[in-house]
Amino acid sequence: PEREVPVKYDAEKDTFHEIKVGGYRPSGRAHHAAWVSKGPKINGTKRTYLHTFGGIGPVGPVKELTKEEIGWSELQSMLAAPDFKAPALRSRVRSSAARGDARGGDERRGAPVDESPSTSSGTVAELVALMSRFAPSGVAMLRGGSTAIMHHASVAGGGSGVRPASWSPSLTLSVELMSGFLGGIQIDPDEANALISGDGDAQKAESLRAYVRSLRAMMGVGVPPLPGTHLSPEVAIPGGYPARWLVPPRPSASSASGAPRRRVVAWIHGGAFLFCGGTTTHARLLSSVGLAADARVFSVEYPLAPDANASYASMLDAALAAYAWLVSRDGGGVDPRDVVLGGDSAGGHLALGLVREIALRKHDKADDSCEVGALPLPAGVALMSPWCDPGRERESSRRAWASATRGECVDYLRGVEASMDTVDRLVFGAEEARRGVTRCLIDREAWDGRVMDVRSLPPALVQCGGAEVLATEARRFRDVASDAGWENVVLEEWADMP
Repeated sequence: PEREVPVKYDAEKDTFHEIKVGGYRPSGRAHHAAWVSKGPKINGTKRTYLHTFGGIGPVGPVKELTKEEIGWSELQSMLAAPDFKAPALRSRVRSSAARGDARGGDERRGAPVDESPSTSSGTVAELVALMSRFAPSGVAMLRGGSTAIMHHASVAGGGSGVRPASWSPSLTLSVELMSGFLGGIQIDPDEANALISGDGDAQKAESLRAYVRSLRAMMGVGVPPLPGTHLSPEVAIPGGYPARWLVPPRPSASSASGAPRRRVVAWIHGGAFLFCGGTTTHARLLSSVGLAADARVFSVEYPLAPDANASYASMLDAALAAYAWLVSRDGGGVDPRDVVLGGDSAGGHLALGLVREIALRKHDKADDSCEVGALPLPAGVALMSPWCDPGRERESSRRAWASATRGECVDYLRGVEASMDTVDRLVFGAEEARRGVTRCLIDREAWDGRVMDVRSLPPALVQCGGAEVLATEARRFRDVASDAGWENVVLEEWADMP
């Protein structure tokens, strides 16, 4: 993640301009990662660059600071603070400059600044330890890139390999690089245990949170939406997380009509329940879906593990609150008959969990314990490579993931297999905490007609690639749901696609 971000510098005023990098900051819920780098002298002054990125949504400002404007150890202490926020940094910079002026400018002229060796060295050690955890991903990506090159060199010479013959060199390279990045992610079981138990080593627990936030920061530099897409400010969701509207340009066939679009795709992003953000990592996907459907897209956010209070139950509650707002008269005012609920990967699990929860509440109207209450079902469900069995409870899921460890799977998700059990525990908690939570959505019990009206569920479209490890779960979901009485569940599978 150490890279230079250009900062505009005004030599006349000896000031700099902030640069905003994509996205928004959900109020009070953004998770920040930051790092510093030394830059060249500008106007005879050595510059220190501070880079901050937000995890769930946006990205904080990028600042250029002089060592004289704020003490180096003070800067490092700020970076290490768990509640680090960019606005707080701005006020500290201003107050630091004011203190320098009040003292006759000694601090600005480069007078010695009190830098505690213990604080400075401790923070540096923590930053070094954090950055060292990215080394395995770099090594694995290099190895994957070499594998892709050698594979196509062999194919060009008349050889063959385990990868589909239809794969282009660029696709193979992309898959291998992504697999290497994911395979290098190191989620320490001891750190996870400390976090899950709640009474373990607090330093280990925070170390894991800091590592995951830094990964989110790297993934947060996503592909921008389609040109012409309007991205709204964040929408406050009562009892939930901020959401955003994406309004893509109209398809050419309907461009002549100026009437507002009634149809809405409410999308829950994936990312293993730990990473990504709807409008930072999924903007291109969401705008493309909206363009194809000639619909507005409502991007739903939810808490991410291993942050505080980010269990699967709280994620589902956030998705439920967003949907309830969307279809309420006092909220989004959208007719549920115009809404298709969608999600990819882990977001697919949440989308299915949301549909299931709505169906359960409709069946049991006497349950007044829920804040949201009974809700109307959406008009349809669209799932892309849904992660339906995170705990690998079904034998078919275990076989599919086992094939990844034997090199039989060419999907890039094979890189996460080693972390699966730990991620499952971070999201769904210890075994005793899972009561009442339906983790596996490809069990017949999950769609039991005795506790919900399965036949009233809306049409569902499931899409997956034939070469991906999650294809097994998509196929089983289609079979289980159809056998349970869920009508019109369609699976579209593309051969050889990862």
